[in-house]
Amino acid sequence: MGEKNKSGGGGAGVKRVHAMSCGFFDFPSDYILPGDEESAGGTVRIEIGMFLLEHERGNILIDTGCAVECASDPAAYWGEEAAAWGRLSMSRDDAADMQLAKLGFRIEDVSHVVLTHLHLDHAGGMSLFPGASIYMQKKELAAAMRPEPEFSTGYYEPKDFAGAGGLNIIEIDGDFDIFGDGSVRLIFTGGHSRGHQMVLAKTSDGGELLLPGDACFNRRALDLGLMPGAPIPEPAAAKTACEAVRAAVARGARVEFSHTIVAGSNNI
Repeated sequence: MGEKNKSGGGGAGVKRVHAMSCGFFDFPSDYILPGDEESAGGTVRIEIGMFLLEHERGNILIDTGCAVECASDPAAYWGEEAAAWGRLSMSRDDAADMQLAKLGFRIEDVSHVVLTHLHLDHAGGMSLFPGASIYMQKKELAAAMRPEPEFSTGYYEPKDFAGAGGLNIIEIDGDFDIFGDGSVRLIFTGGHSRGHQMVLAKTSDGGELLLPGDACFNRRALDLGLMPGAPIPEPAAAKTACEAVRAAVARGARVEFSHTIVAGSNNI
């Protein structure tokens, strides 16, 4: 991935957006694109996206990818069943700290971390950022600490939160404005997970940027109106969240997806 947007404007808001990849998943297409007849029954390769927003009031990392330990042995860290479901391709260079380093940033340069939700491919690197303010929905933290049976394997990884007590976690309840000026807002959606949230930002050139997390996996899912596959704790909310992404595109917002499909994957 790399730098996705470079604004030459001098206004308030996000000045640059850097897209990073924490490796790839090979997932059943029926989960990534449920209802898509063209890919049904196959496997699709997706990126594991992370994003760095450069803002005049502090750099913001959106999601932290998988845990560093997964680069060497995902089955040992997640368990055999979880590792077999979404087969991971990840090197040590794909972890959040190394991806930032490739862009010329240190861990200390990140002052804010937003976790769209706490699934293992989004929150695995949270412990790498002990000096940052880490934003998550209160409902999501509760869901991760006591996962429902269908989400106990392959969704939340307890080891990701083992050192959470030493982190500066900010639990929020609903929509939240990070800087209080409307430039970076967290939009609560629920749906894919009980505490899922999106990021809606203004860019310094006057545009609008949406990072939907897993409200909508990728562009194909958006075009076909497909919400993420089951199990989903709140199907109605997941549908509403997907529709909100489509509405943002319709009004001209730029959307950066967390799980872009790799070209040529499953003939898509």
